[in-house]
Amino acid sequence: MKTKIFVILVLLVMFLTGCSNQEIQPTNNNSNSNAITNSSSSDEQSIKNYEKNIEPQITLNNVLGSKDNPFIITNIDDLVNAFTKTTKNNYYKLSNDITYTSHYSMESFDSFDGFFDGDNHKLINFMVNGGLFKKVSGTIENLVIEKSSASAYNKGADIKCGMLANELLTGATINNSKIIDCNVHASASTYKESEGVDINAYIGGLVGYMHNKSNIYNCDVKNLDGCCHLEYHDKGWQVDPISEAPHSYFGGLVGAVGGKCIIRNNFVQDVKCLADNTVRVSCLFGPDIYSIMSLAGFIGYVSNLDSIIQDNQIFIDKDKFIANLYYRNDAFLNLIGNKKNWCLITENIGNIYGTLKSGVDSATGRKFYV
Repeated sequence: MKTKIFVILVLLVMFLTGCSNQEIQPTNNNSNSNAITNSSSSDEQSIKNYEKNIEPQITLNNVLGSKDNPFIITNIDDLVNAFTKTTKNNYYKLSNDITYTSHYSMESFDSFDGFFDGDNHKLINFMVNGGLFKKVSGTIENLVIEKSSASAYNKGADIKCGMLANELLTGATINNSKIIDCNVHASASTYKESEGVDINAYIGGLVGYMHNKSNIYNCDVKNLDGCCHLEYHDKGWQVDPISEAPHSYFGGLVGAVGGKCIIRNNFVQDVKCLADNTVRVSCLFGPDIYSIMSLAGFIGYVSNLDSIIQDNQIFIDKDKFIANLYYRNDAFLNLIGNKKNWCLITENIGNIYGTLKSGVDSATGRKFYV
């Protein structure tokens, strides 16, 4: 009897255990498996779609030559490779000082229309046929050019030359850059058998000629040696002897400035210039030829009255500006700056034009001229 009861209890326990195991099993294994698989696939596709959406943005921000990933210039080869190619809208950054070691002068880079950050590094001992750039329409900032020289020659046409650039085109900006212990020399000549041709020289420590709506801010020119020579040969048959003759414009910062330019917070110190104009006329009965020279510690000539030239400082010695005129007929000399400058310069310290009066800067003790 006890045995039967024990068997019945065992069977009852087994029955109840089987029912309990069935309750905890999944009711639809196939359905749940599909749900999990579909969910995983959906998540992976969402991630791919997200990555696909953000990938173009990352590429644009970090492409080589962009603002966030500029071309890095570390040596002379990098410099040449960078600026002998198209530069439009590209960004460049100087990573260390570069010293030019060749015994031969390099040619100017043709045009620059990108963004160049010198990062306050130096280009040292560069010898350039013309300025570092012939023409600049982009932005150059934080660049130092030291112990370098720019020399240019032209025949039968105007000449423009500056250590950094021969010309600034419309929209160009030079900011926070320095020219230290440099030489800028230029010469031009013309030989005509009939009516004369206008020939001008625009020479500047930083820039030769600024076109309309270009800008220079916070730049220094220190210890600059400038030289300009123009030679003009003609039979003396000029229609307008004043305009058809050599005109030399030299400025410690800029040779000549166009209209609607902005020149602010610049500093010029210890600049000298030796210039000569030669006029030879073979016709004894021709009109007088006027050889005009304008040499200035700051700007040689301003062509328009709507440029803004403010808050600049100039420390020069007037005896370091020497002009020589060699001519057959009459000539006019304006030694320290073009007369139009007088109307334009406001809030500047130093010499721009006319008779010089000396003073002493209280902060530095240096002598300056106004």
